Formats: sequence, structure tokens, C-alpha cells
Amino acid sequence: MKKFLLMSAAALLLTANLGATTLGACPGTTNAQASVSDYEALAQSGCMIGDKKFGDFLFADQGLISGIAVINDGGQYGLAFFGSFGAPPTIAPKLAYSVQVMDPNMVISQANFTVPFLNNQGGNIFLTENFYSQVYANPFTSPAPGGTFLGSMPQPTCANGSCLASLAFDPGVTFLYAVKDLSLRASDGNSISFSVFTQSYEQVGNQVPEPGTYALMGAGLIGLAFLRRRKA
Repeated sequence: MKKFLLMSAAALLLTANLGATTLGACPGTTNAQASVSDYEALAQSGCMIGDKKFGDFLFADQGLISGIAVINDGGQYGLAFFGSFGAPPTIAPKLAYSVQVMDPNMVISQANFTVPFLNNQGGNIFLTENFYSQVYANPFTSPAPGGTFLGSMPQPTCANGSCLASLAFDPGVTFLYAVKDLSLRASDGNSISFSVFTQSYEQVGNQVPEPGTYALMGAGLIGLAFLRRRKA
């Protein structure tokens, strides 16, 4: 019986890990940036940054982004997008991608958008970024399906040569689809420009155990009860 219980627990562990696919790391560093085409090639399979899977990459006006790099800001994993963005004329990209937490004990609690180095001579950044609970076709031209909206990133606050915007998810989410549309505006005689913007994600512990965790806990309790009965 003891052997049977051990085998059952092993089977539950195996079942909990079924479907887990070993993915490669997302490409690109600040000094050796990956290209848009590199990420478009990973749109279906996805790639890993820390314990998060990034995938479903889609870019409009691909030529506006010259490079992409992985970032890790104190455990907040994400991506940096490089290019010559500015106004006038308005040069800003549209992009979409998904993020999934692979650790069943963690959830995404917050998304952060930053422009670390800003040259602002009287211009403005207008950020339209919406988050959804599922991927959908043609995110730049068609409305999202009903019932999937998670929230919108607020307009960034700019000061001392940088900009920051953050959106908290309450409750936290294990999957999101980000659709971003940057717009830069500057009136006559003014300008605004920057060469990189980043998006990172914070996470916290998941308060609700996964079904697989419940199954393992149940198997453990059954095993303890059996051993106590034998000792009695």
C-alpha cells in the first residue's frame, strides 16, 4: 500500500508537469539587441524571460523599432524597445504581445511603462495601452472581444528627463495581452524625442493554489493518514 501511495504521488507530479514545454530565452541585450523579425519568428512558440513566457508578438510599422532587449530590473522582467521616436514628425510604434506567468504560485500584480531618457522641448507623450485576458486578431484595427478587458495604462508622468506609468492588477493575473499605441505630439517650434522605452512586470504570490497543488496536498494527507493507521 505504501508503495502504491508513493507511485500515486509520483503520477500526480508527472501530471502536473504535463504540457510544460521547454522554451528558449528571449533574445537581445542592451549591447546586442535582437530585431523585430527575431521576435516575430517567436510569435507562436514564445520565449522566456525569467519565469514569464512572452509571445504572440505583433508589430505595426516594424521599421520604427530598431532593436529589442530583455530587461531585469530587480526581478521585474520585461522588454526594452529601441528606435528614434519623436515629434515632429510623429514617429511612434504600435505593438502587441502576451505575457504568461509559468510559476503556478505567482501572479502578475503590476505593469510598468518607462521612458528612461527623454529630450522634451515642449512636446507630449500620449500612451494608449490596453490589457486583455486573451489574444485576439487584428488588435490595431478591430475592437477587442467583450468581457476580456483588464485595464488601461494611465498617461505617463514625466519629470527630470524620464517618464513613468504603472497599472496595478487586482486581483493579479496569470496571463495578459498588451496592445500598445504610442503617440507623440509637439506644437510649432517644439519637439520631443527618446530612443528607448521599456515595459516590465511585477509579480506576487498567488493566494489560491492551483488544482495540481490541491491534488498533491490530498495525496500527502492520504499518505499520512495511512501511515498513522499502520503505526496504531
